Amino acid sequence: MLMKIATLRRLGLRLLIVALAGVALVAGLALFAIFTAPGTRLAVSALDRIAGPVDIGKVDGTLAGAFELNDVVVETARFDARLERIYLNVQLRPLLSSRLSIDSVHIEGGRIVERAPASAETSEASPAPSAGPIELPLDTRIAGARIESLAIELQNGTRITRLAASLQGRPNRFAFDGSARILAPGVAPGHLTLSLTGGLDSVRISRATLEIEGNRVTARGSAALRPRLAWDLALSADSIDSSAILRDGVDWPGMVSARATTRGVREENRWRGAIQLDTVFGTLRGRGMAGHTSVGFELGSESSFAIDTVYLDWGDARVSGRGVAGDRLDFSFRADVPHLSLALPGASGSFRTWGTTGGSPSAPRFDAAFAGYGLSYRQARIDSVSGTIDARPDLAGVLSLDVAVAGAEWGERSIRKASIEVEGSRAQHTIDAQLGHGEGDLRIEAAGTLRGKIWRGQIHRLQLATARAGDWQLADDSTALVASPDSARLPDDLCLVSIDSHLCVTGYWHRDANWRIATALSELPLALTEQLTPASWSLSGRLSGDVIGRKPADGPIQLDATLRSDRGLVSYVGDGQARELVFQDGELQASIGAEGAGASVDLKLGFAGAAAPGTVSAYLELPGYHGFGPPGDDQAISGRLDLHLEDPGILESAVPPLQDLSGRIDLFLLAGGTMGQPRFRGQLDWEAGRARLPELGVELVGIHLSAIGEESGLLTVEGTVRSGDGQLTFSGESPLTPSPDAPATLWFRGDRFRAVNKSEVQLDASPDLEVAWDGNLLDIEGDVEIPHARIELSESTQGVPVSEDVVFVDSIAAEETGPELAATVRLALGDDVQFSGFGLTGKLEGSVKVVEEPQGPTTGTGEVLIVDGSYQIYGQELTVDTGRVILAGGPIDNPGLDVRAFRVAKDSVVAGVIVRGTLNAPVITLFSDPSMSRQRILAYLVAGGSVGTATASDGGGIAGFLTKLGVKAGNTLTETIAADLNLEEARIKTEGSLSTASVIAGKYLSPRLYVSAGIGIFDPDKSLQLRYLLTNQFTLLAETGDETSADILFQIEPGE
Repeated sequence: MLMKIATLRRLGLRLLIVALAGVALVAGLALFAIFTAPGTRLAVSALDRIAGPVDIGKVDGTLAGAFELNDVVVETARFDARLERIYLNVQLRPLLSSRLSIDSVHIEGGRIVERAPASAETSEASPAPSAGPIELPLDTRIAGARIESLAIELQNGTRITRLAASLQGRPNRFAFDGSARILAPGVAPGHLTLSLTGGLDSVRISRATLEIEGNRVTARGSAALRPRLAWDLALSADSIDSSAILRDGVDWPGMVSARATTRGVREENRWRGAIQLDTVFGTLRGRGMAGHTSVGFELGSESSFAIDTVYLDWGDARVSGRGVAGDRLDFSFRADVPHLSLALPGASGSFRTWGTTGGSPSAPRFDAAFAGYGLSYRQARIDSVSGTIDARPDLAGVLSLDVAVAGAEWGERSIRKASIEVEGSRAQHTIDAQLGHGEGDLRIEAAGTLRGKIWRGQIHRLQLATARAGDWQLADDSTALVASPDSARLPDDLCLVSIDSHLCVTGYWHRDANWRIATALSELPLALTEQLTPASWSLSGRLSGDVIGRKPADGPIQLDATLRSDRGLVSYVGDGQARELVFQDGELQASIGAEGAGASVDLKLGFAGAAAPGTVSAYLELPGYHGFGPPGDDQAISGRLDLHLEDPGILESAVPPLQDLSGRIDLFLLAGGTMGQPRFRGQLDWEAGRARLPELGVELVGIHLSAIGEESGLLTVEGTVRSGDGQLTFSGESPLTPSPDAPATLWFRGDRFRAVNKSEVQLDASPDLEVAWDGNLLDIEGDVEIPHARIELSESTQGVPVSEDVVFVDSIAAEETGPELAATVRLALGDDVQFSGFGLTGKLEGSVKVVEEPQGPTTGTGEVLIVDGSYQIYGQELTVDTGRVILAGGPIDNPGLDVRAFRVAKDSVVAGVIVRGTLNAPVITLFSDPSMSRQRILAYLVAGGSVGTATASDGGGIAGFLTKLGVKAGNTLTETIAADLNLEEARIKTEGSLSTASVIAGKYLSPRLYVSAGIGIFDPDKSLQLRYLLTNQFTLLAETGDETSADILFQIEPGE
């Protein structure tokens, strides 16, 4: 026994030691967690694992005093929060008395983001928040709590930034102050401040202010938290500047004030309350406004609204209404807006509507009317619209609808008129719909029954009248139709006829993408497809075939189409002339199936009356394509085009300079790759070709052209062509898209190729040129030799030249912008180049290097010689002794001149002229042998003898001669003298015979007195003229010479 007692004592002692050790261990761990920084971090990490999705980046301090949490991430079902810093200072001693004392809490920096709403299933399964009593397990006291620089982002786009708040007191007695910046969509940024006091049972909002751009909205009131949620708030806004609040408020200027109250309660998962807008008044968009409304509501599984009244008076617009909406509908309304631009900036016109609603949401009843006149907004316009509707929910109820529209336009589309009339009841009613368009008129008459959402009826009349396709109507007395918002079906064929043309359609459609439509065409006018062709085309002919399309609910779109046209005609304008292209035996087949889409076409074509038309055969496949819209860039393609033309004249519109094309053209083209990066290869051959260039008078014969395209995108071209007694060969290569890195290049080489063959000019050329095109710049380099040329330009008539100051307005045309041009070409004249024109006849020799730079003048280097030349002027022939046109690198339109021309009179006197300088500034010198005066040289040049032998027209001849020499009718010299002597006038005057020519000099002696004197060149006659301005209308003119005279001139200005 004693042994057992001793053993039990030893066992008890051991258990006591173990228990004391456990208690010591637990106490030690608690002290470690509370009073050491590593222990605090360990405790916080354990809290992270226990509390759920909380991640704390760093912990500083201990639980026994102040500690700090950094980079705290919290995830909940509604929000994701990342807080930069949380500082806590908690007193532990009060915990022994079940009290929590927090000296301070400080949250600084961070962002809270609202998550996207949960699915409908999740939302329905989530329990509603309880409004029961709120109890805390400890008596809590917070000496001070602060939040700084916190941001909140909501799903509706609203952002709350710069959130700052402070909290003090106990749960049953606390004070809260906060502020934040609010950024809401469509509203200017605002600043919110909030001050409230209260406890766990209720709070009182002593001040809540929202300020936007200096505009302030305030709220005061109270809210109960238990035993149930309730609120009672009053809101006020004074002189709110609407243009400052709204983000696009420039169209909404105004000053508006408002007073409102709201109160309500939440009971048993239902919200009941009322919103009372006592008054809203002020100005908006320059018009006074006033209004009020009162709305009671009950929200829950079944919601309802009771609108006691709605009234708004704004300018000359009036809006009013009252009623209830919920399980039962009973609402009346009226709106009258004489000037729609008031309510909708940018709009115009007037609109008004009135009516009532009744029944229930599932079976509503409508009785309403509306009317609008002169309506327009952006690109849409309606001259007038009006309508009435009277619909009852029961089967026997009235069903009446009458809507009419006149003069509607939107974008490039328009209709003259449109209307729809429905009369009867849901059980039996008639429909009459009409549409008037610029292309024709459509009218449909039907009768049917509406049960629930399904309409069943018969189409009794369908008439279509078009200018292009003629008149169409139903082939049968009626056609059945079943339709609903989810489906539509034609139980029988809907067939239309127009003389010999037939069109039948049958099919069905379901909302779940299950549909089928079949169309049969017979002798359908091709004019119906003109909207798919260029505007200048006109089509005639007939089209027949079948089109069947279907879309199973669980499969891709399927289509099979076969269209045929035995003969058709395309009328168009090519090269300024009306042309007609005939095609026959045409067939188009298209399909969309499980493997993709494909189409093929075969037809014969040619000009009207052509003996040997061409043929076209082509196909295109889109593997894996199952839609109707444009395929994507990654869509694979495969295709081929074969074209054979015995009469290539149909291509003349594509190459306007060429006419009367003939020969044989064969083309085949293979396509591969994708829509975004297609690859082509093929070949084009033109054999035994002929063509005319009417503008140059050239007939091209023996045309051979071969162009080969590789899949790499490289196109190689070679060919030959003859003109006159010469030939031109060309070759080159080009990528699919020329660029500076990969330009297109062509080489031209020829020998005595007739380039121009007009009555005035016959010119043979022997070119050796390289032409490059990079998509923007055309670069030409090489040599062109002119071995033979005959240039005979028509003589210009002698007349008075037009002053350089005169501008013919009608001749000014907008310059056509073309590609940039760069060229370096040496032009060499051969041994057989003759020129005759403008009085000059002779042989031309020499060479010129022409240089053209983009955005710069055309320059040249070289010279052209006039050999064995002569110059005819006023019936007199001058021999060109020396004739050189010199280009020294300057602009090609202002070359240097070195010309010496003379004539030998019957008395062996040599008289001539030397022209040097430039074309724009020639320097003229007269010479003679033997030497004589200037006037005698002029007489010999023009009259062929001395002054005494001159005829009556030679005076004008001298002026014209000097004009042709660039001295402006002899006055260039005298103008220089006038400038040197400070004269207002110095000129040569010729009237009658050469012997009467005289020099006139004049000067203003005062602003009103002008004196001029004249002296004869070949006789001693003198004259004096005085002109004195008496007034703005009267001038005194006195002249003495062979005769003396005095005149008073009277001037009348138009309009005086």
